Amino acid sequence: MEDLSVILVAIGCLVVLIGFTILALLVYSGLFETVTVGAGSPPIGEALIAYRFARGPYKEAGQTFTEIAHLAPDNKALGIYYDEPKRVPSHLTRYVVASVLSHDDQPVDEDLKKKFEAEGYKLLRLPSATNVVKTSFPHISSLSIFIGVFKVYPEMSAYVQDHKLCAHPYLEIYDGKTMHFMAPLARQDEFYVPEMKK
Repeated sequence: MEDLSVILVAIGCLVVLIGFTILALLVYSGLFETVTVGAGSPPIGEALIAYRFARGPYKEAGQTFTEIAHLAPDNKALGIYYDEPKRVPSHLTRYVVASVLSHDDQPVDEDLKKKFEAEGYKLLRLPSATNVVKTSFPHISSLSIFIGVFKVYPEMSAYVQDHKLCAHPYLEIYDGKTMHFMAPLARQDEFYVPEMKK
C-alpha cells in the first residue's frame, strides 16, 4: 500500500512538472506578449517573391513554409491571405506562401531564383506600400506562430474597423526572429497574384 502511495505521489509530481513546463513554453513563446497595432511604413519595401498559390484551410500553409525553408533557409518567408476565414469556408480560402528573393534594392540571387522556378514556384514583384496597418510579434518557437495569429488578427481587425479603413490583403513576413503582420492601405491590387485575378 505504501508503494502505491509513493507511485501516485510521483505521478502527481510528474503531471505538475509537465504542466509547468507547458505553461513556461507558452509564456516563453509569447502568450502574454502585448499586441500594438498601428499604421505606417511597411516592414519591407518592394520585393521579388517566389510563390506558390493554394486554396484550402490556412493551417495547410505550414507544409509550403517548411518546403521554402529547406530551399532558402536564410530568406524571409511570406504569406498572403486573401479571404476572411469567418466569411469564407476554409476549403475555399485562398493564400500564397512565398520566399522573398530580394527586397529594398537587394540584388537577386539568380541561382536561387532558378532553383525556385525549377520547383514550380512563380515569381511576382510586390510594390513598396506607402502606408499599411501593421504590428509584429516575436518568433521564438513554432508555438509563437499559433499564439501570434490568435492574438494579432483580432487586434488588426478591430483597428481596421475602428478607424474605418480599407486594408487588404493580410500579409505575414517571417525574418527568423520576428513575425511582421501587415495589410496595405493602398496599391492593394498589386498584392494579388494573377491566380486571384482570374
